[in-house]
Amino acid sequence: MSKTDYSNAHKLAVRDYRFRVAKGEYPYLPVLDDILRSTSIAGESNLGLVDIPLDFIVGTSTAGRTNSFSSNFLPLLEETSEFACKWSSLSTAHLEEGIRDPIKVYEFMNRYYVVEGNKRVSVLKYFGADSIHAYVTRILPQRNDSRENRLYYEYVDFYRDSGINYVEFSKIGSYKLLLDKMGKQPGDIWSTEDKMDFASAYHYFAKRFRAKVSKKLPLTPGDGFLTCVKVYGYEKMKNATEDEINKVLEKLKEELIASAMDKPMELSMQPVNEKKTGLTKKLISNILPTSQPKMKVAFIYDKRPDVSPWIYSHEMGRMHLNEVMGDRVETTAFTYINTEELADKALHGIIEQGYTTIFVIAPQLIDSCVRAAVDYPEVRILNCSLNTSYHSIRTYYSRIHEAKFLTGVVAGAMCEDGRIGYLADYPLYGAIAGINAFAQGARMVNPRAKIYLNWTCLKDTDPLALFRQENIRFISGLDNIKPQNASREFGLYMLDDDTRENLVLPVWHWGIFYERLIREILNGTWKEEEPAETEVSRKAINYWWGMSAGVIDVICSSKVPAATQRMVEIFKHGIITGFCSPLGGTITDQNGVQHDGGAGFSPEDLMKMNWLADNIIGSIPENWSLKDESVPLVKASGIMKNDLE
Repeated sequence: MSKTDYSNAHKLAVRDYRFRVAKGEYPYLPVLDDILRSTSIAGESNLGLVDIPLDFIVGTSTAGRTNSFSSNFLPLLEETSEFACKWSSLSTAHLEEGIRDPIKVYEFMNRYYVVEGNKRVSVLKYFGADSIHAYVTRILPQRNDSRENRLYYEYVDFYRDSGINYVEFSKIGSYKLLLDKMGKQPGDIWSTEDKMDFASAYHYFAKRFRAKVSKKLPLTPGDGFLTCVKVYGYEKMKNATEDEINKVLEKLKEELIASAMDKPMELSMQPVNEKKTGLTKKLISNILPTSQPKMKVAFIYDKRPDVSPWIYSHEMGRMHLNEVMGDRVETTAFTYINTEELADKALHGIIEQGYTTIFVIAPQLIDSCVRAAVDYPEVRILNCSLNTSYHSIRTYYSRIHEAKFLTGVVAGAMCEDGRIGYLADYPLYGAIAGINAFAQGARMVNPRAKIYLNWTCLKDTDPLALFRQENIRFISGLDNIKPQNASREFGLYMLDDDTRENLVLPVWHWGIFYERLIREILNGTWKEEEPAETEVSRKAINYWWGMSAGVIDVICSSKVPAATQRMVEIFKHGIITGFCSPLGGTITDQNGVQHDGGAGFSPEDLMKMNWLADNIIGSIPENWSLKDESVPLVKASGIMKNDLE
């Protein structure tokens, strides 16, 4: 039997050899010595005796035996050779009692190169074994900014805590995201039970993934596992049966395709103009009116409008939608849906009631949105955030940094000493661009302008007291007004003893946003934005509209001098027409690094801007400094300083 096994293995090796040669590829095993000649090494570390995946053993340490094996580690030497005899003996030993002696390997960039035990590896690969015990020495490359290097060092950190060496990702940040979804932090050492539970769940999933997906898409089993965990949670995937895994993979087919294509989110920067087809439909409906049921539109809030200025602004948008389109839509608000458990239940219940368009005003509920979307693909679900690349749902926000720039212009023009306070809410995507735009607007008209930045989301802080300590009179407060609070601490205001005078208010016209988006749906242009039904064109869509769409504006009070108001109007016209950008040119950050925005930073750079201009005194909050209730929101849709580092 052992000779027959060698003969079969040899045939497979020759076939692989000829295939590689025909493609112009190297037909033998890679040699680590050759790879390291052109690599800068940071050092070595001894990992001891480790169970390593055979799939990750790819070559030999030296060139001595490389020509004896094809690139798939199967034997190339003739069946009459001494090598063949030894290989056959090992094959017999494996079948009778198993190969137990550990091999010796070097690990480099999460791949293993054999120092001693090439034939043992070859035999086990032929028989389809999963792993082998090995004494491992890790060779660490010098750190650099390449994608491969960054991914590898993320793996090194993950391995240090977990001891898991068989999970591989293709996207930067995936190891940390996996830990987060498992409820772990970097530095948490995994228990034996943690490792056993994860190994059981992952290997069971990987088997199904390879059978159903991996041959069709360029994704690792780790990529697929993380996608499923993101949507359904680690606990569900850990306990999933084979049938449940198959169903999850089928439901998430679109998400897996989108992940494999790795296309950036497509931004809708302007509402779609009514097409001729849409106009024709409208004319026909006016001439020959038909009785159609109203579109049922749901709004899901994590708080009540009367206690949250942010939710109140969206509720005003919903009321506007009722007023202008009440003959065509029926809207309902659902409040205090503030956990994933509540959101999962609410979304399914709302959809069963016949709602076909759902706006979820809570970034931290985005996973619930995706779960509902894959269960009900005919329903339109939108999450108010900027950070997603999910294919199953759409996201939306507004370019508030345009209004912040104009507010900064007024602050710089009216504040003689240039000391201006800025109260930010959360460090969400897009918020940092707003802070920088305000700072640039102030400096444009007042080169001495300094922006003192404070946050409402921090523990044990009184921002207004801090502003008073610095003798700051001009303050950019929060944008929205609390319905039950008569305070004037909103927009740009002037603090004088105990009085406050409002100067400029950035305005979010959510009503206009919702009206225009619903009209797109009714006119059919929503469908026209969807990707073609081909795997290569799948994409995620985010609506990021601004002043040019009428969803962002500023209102100046009579306290602002007429000349300054005129200047604001000129800048506003420039932003709307695209003549000027709130964040154009070169901006130096707090570390002295220059960021060249040219005529304006790209939308993606604005969304994920993670640095502050050098005329800002303050910083992006660190994770530990956030209030407990702020953490889920910032983790879901924010720039966290610890993550940046």
